[in-house]
Amino acid sequence: MKVIRLFFILFFAMLVACDDDNDEMEIIPVNDVACEEDGVTFLATGQHGENILRDANSEIDTLKVNGFTNLSLQASTSASCTDLKITVTNITADCENCMILFLFEDSNWEISDYNAANKSQTFTSTGMEMDMQFFGISGGTYQIDYFVNDSISHTNYLQSSEDNLEVFLQNEPVSSFSEGNSALYVVSVSISGPDGEYYYGIMDVDNPDAGVTNKFIGGSEITTAFAAKDDEIYYYDSDASAIRKLNLTSVEPEPTDVINNVEAIWEMRIDGDILYMRLENGGSFSVGRVDLSIENPVIDIIATNDNFNAIDVENNTIFISMLSGGLATIDLTDETYAVVIKDDYFQDFLPPTSIKVSDNYVYYTSGGIVARIDLVSSEKEVLVQTNPNDNFTDIHVEEDFIIFTNPFEETIYKYDL
Repeated sequence: MKVIRLFFILFFAMLVACDDDNDEMEIIPVNDVACEEDGVTFLATGQHGENILRDANSEIDTLKVNGFTNLSLQASTSASCTDLKITVTNITADCENCMILFLFEDSNWEISDYNAANKSQTFTSTGMEMDMQFFGISGGTYQIDYFVNDSISHTNYLQSSEDNLEVFLQNEPVSSFSEGNSALYVVSVSISGPDGEYYYGIMDVDNPDAGVTNKFIGGSEITTAFAAKDDEIYYYDSDASAIRKLNLTSVEPEPTDVINNVEAIWEMRIDGDILYMRLENGGSFSVGRVDLSIENPVIDIIATNDNFNAIDVENNTIFISMLSGGLATIDLTDETYAVVIKDDYFQDFLPPTSIKVSDNYVYYTSGGIVARIDLVSSEKEVLVQTNPNDNFTDIHVEEDFIIFTNPFEETIYKYDL
């Protein structure tokens, strides 16, 4: 896509939350000064991270980033008659489908038509401060020209490159993990597997070169809603509208029904004998629980919210990412199952596609982002950030590393902690 449409820019602007706690973002007050006093102020960081714009006296004219990180373009002036403007151009010669995307907090911008000939776009601040978030959908080198009163004041360059991720397993369209027995981990596939069918199997994290073994080929569509307990997995068969159980240690495993007439289940987690799930209930997203230790179990709905997204269970707590960017928790020791929501928790371009809680961190994937947030301090650490169009999903956490997947690339990646 070579043209950035204003509609999409304004749409994405609504997704970005404003961080009122950033002390470095103090806006310079309007002063009644003469036009010649049009000095411009730069900060080292902005609302969204390191500032791309550099003062003319800065020694840094080229900023190199690994992947696509949160970067601000920020400048302020005290003169009401000063016009602040930036033009961003992707100057990589072999760039295909170049696209420049900006997210910003307010509407104080005049936006030019995208120039397809030189892959550039110009943004003019109608106020006395500019602060924008930069994402380059394509890689390469970007030229950032900064103007004061239509005269170029300074030029910077942003050189971006993809993260050099370690490939853990390739040529397997794996989309989800669940801990099984011993050192084995059960994987499910959400897109076509062998012979165009869906399958489950087992992977040994100590021997990834062995690939996925003990594959169970499904005759119907088996979703990624599944969870492992010892050598058994519980999964949702969407064609049969049923929760089923399967023992992968059998030579020819045969599924058995656990609960029938289930509307739709999107995720499952097991904690002891309790199976937790995110499901559709009357058109809304809900969290339910099933006691696997009893005969003829049923689903008990414990909470409902249209924004419920990815879930995990750890330390007697259900953690749920919200489509709105928040984090919800449910204390399982409290039989009222009250939902506590922290708004604006993740603050990413896209809501998390998966979460995993381990060692007081919530790990998550979001587009081309893999990150973790300290559950105590709420401090965020971005571990991997590549093209936002990447489709990282599902995380498994080991002591020294994590693995996560991009099923459309049929690749599992590894990141050392």
